[in-house]
Amino acid sequence: MDMRTPAPNSRVGRRWFFILCVLAGCVSMICGLPVRANPPNIIVILADDLGIESIGDGTYWPNGINAITPTLDRLAAQGRVFSHGRVNPKCSPTRAGLLTGRIGLHTGVTGLQVGTDPDTVRLGLQTEETTIGEALKQVGYQTLFVGKWHVGNYGPWGQQAQQQGFDIVEGHKDYQPLDDPVDVGDELVTMLADVAIDVVNNRATRELPYALFLWQLDPHGRFDHTYQDPFLWWRVDESLLPSGEPYYEPNRLDDNEVERYRAVVEAYDTELRRTLFEIGVIDADGDYLSESNTVVFFLGDNGENDKVSPWPERAKGTVYEPGIRVPFFVFGEGVPADGADSSRLVMHTDLFDTICDVVGVPAELRGDRPRDSVSFADAIGWSDPLPERAYQVLNQEDEKTSGNPYDQRVALVGTQYKLIAQAGGTKLAPLSRDEFYDLVADPQEQHDLVVEGMTPEQHTAYLTMRDAIVDYWFTAVCEPTEQMVDIPMSHAMSLVDTNDVFTRRLQLGHAYPDQVESAIEARVFYRFNTAKIDDLLPPDKTLDDVASAQVVVAFGEDSTQSIEVDTDLIQAYPVVLNWYTKQLTWGELENAYSDTVVGAVDLAPHVVWKPSDPRLSGPPMSPGTPMSLGHNSSLLELVKRWHEVPTENHGIVLIARPDMTIGGDQHVTLLPAAILRLTLK
Repeated sequence: MDMRTPAPNSRVGRRWFFILCVLAGCVSMICGLPVRANPPNIIVILADDLGIESIGDGTYWPNGINAITPTLDRLAAQGRVFSHGRVNPKCSPTRAGLLTGRIGLHTGVTGLQVGTDPDTVRLGLQTEETTIGEALKQVGYQTLFVGKWHVGNYGPWGQQAQQQGFDIVEGHKDYQPLDDPVDVGDELVTMLADVAIDVVNNRATRELPYALFLWQLDPHGRFDHTYQDPFLWWRVDESLLPSGEPYYEPNRLDDNEVERYRAVVEAYDTELRRTLFEIGVIDADGDYLSESNTVVFFLGDNGENDKVSPWPERAKGTVYEPGIRVPFFVFGEGVPADGADSSRLVMHTDLFDTICDVVGVPAELRGDRPRDSVSFADAIGWSDPLPERAYQVLNQEDEKTSGNPYDQRVALVGTQYKLIAQAGGTKLAPLSRDEFYDLVADPQEQHDLVVEGMTPEQHTAYLTMRDAIVDYWFTAVCEPTEQMVDIPMSHAMSLVDTNDVFTRRLQLGHAYPDQVESAIEARVFYRFNTAKIDDLLPPDKTLDDVASAQVVVAFGEDSTQSIEVDTDLIQAYPVVLNWYTKQLTWGELENAYSDTVVGAVDLAPHVVWKPSDPRLSGPPMSPGTPMSLGHNSSLLELVKRWHEVPTENHGIVLIARPDMTIGGDQHVTLLPAAILRLTLK
């Protein structure tokens, strides 16, 4: 009997699944075996700078570059294709999101991790994050990593793959120096294929299932530092080209970047076929071998480089479609082999929970931090129907436009519409002009509806997405629209547990001063002038016409004490005593709040910008950046109660509890600017 057959969410399978989880969980705790019976091997293939213009015969993706990719075409046709799969427009945030199931604003990896000088490189993925490698190891998988990591600098800070849950690591930097652009050219694609074959076929613990993360550097370009070859893409061995085109005829004068890139893509396609064949996943014809018991995920890490993209102004590095839509498909064990093209919205972060669902990683082993991962295990045959994501969210660092490296352009993508907004600003001021596109009528984003005008249906969709974006990227807070009413703050104070003194400096979190064993806690209190609601609502509207409520605050700064590590969730609770007269002590207010959470925000972890200086740097936000605590139905009910009984309006308190899993908590400050935003139906 194949114990994967009863899906865990089916009425028939729930009882069996529960029994199996209990039994297998006991076995797992005893001997480290996976929770799911007969678990499949997992392969995650991430191609570098491979967008939808670089692959396919036109069935799923446009392939405007006209590369010949028979392997990828055949593999996609044997599984499930997600032609609306999207990733970040740059490498590092995609990789960090795939590894953790968390977007860059939560991990702190919002842009490229570049450079080699430890005094100028921001460290990448922090060690307190739970990676998919760590999750898989906990249920008995041998985890293998081959290729380009790029989410942390080399050095003694625990940022490399071998310190983030991978048993065997073969990085591309160990092989790249062997690549000679003058001799043959791009030999790295072959070298890393050889390495992947070796680590799978010669691994010591063959009785365990394996998870291979094959992240080739190709088809990413790289200049010849000997300056003997002027092109960004090096030549490849022509025997690897399935097209058979003579790209490199002797004395050819019209050699160009696009043809070089095409050749690298085709060589990559050929070597991927050899890799999967030699590790026993596919046969000589390129068809999946069920005896391999393997599920293979394939995607690109961002769109094509602007030197080769048919849309150079909207390519890699931008949140337009050519920068974020990539080939994305799954084939292998249990996956329907019908080549169906799903219109489902999936993104790189979703691989975390999808893989965990496929192999049976229990929820408690997936980490305790909020994830931005939505499993699509049901779409690949490994679950009964699951909730689908309503939107995808992708970010782009916007230093070139704004001059501030913390500012972000954020794209919120739905099944039809796409909103691009600026995430940054000062003291809750308007952020920027939005862009809004109808991807069904205008897939190439040539008509910005904010500029050209909207139909009533489009306008409704725009307002809905503009209000929803803060639930996906909490700094993307806009100026009020006609559907929003902003209730002003009437009081804002902070109280520290050591002196019972209220202060206008809004301190939040925990500090661990030198020579002090216990933490010093600070909390922030806000009260909003709900007496103004009737005056601020449109004349024909009441609170019954309000659909949702959110609190928006302004980020100030983070502390720089070297012994602080991170903050847990910042959560908001209703206060039940009058604090704004400043007559109560910490002891009286410490527990003077209800247990209903009316908002929360997950700040990115602190990181070290300069290892020579132990001070920590905080979330990727500049002072004044607005932060939404998210839409919350409990907050709306609380506002209605305050409006009905004004004497009960004691506002909210923000609390950041210590994160005991890492033994410390950072200390942040907020600016004295906040609003209670109501959104009308």
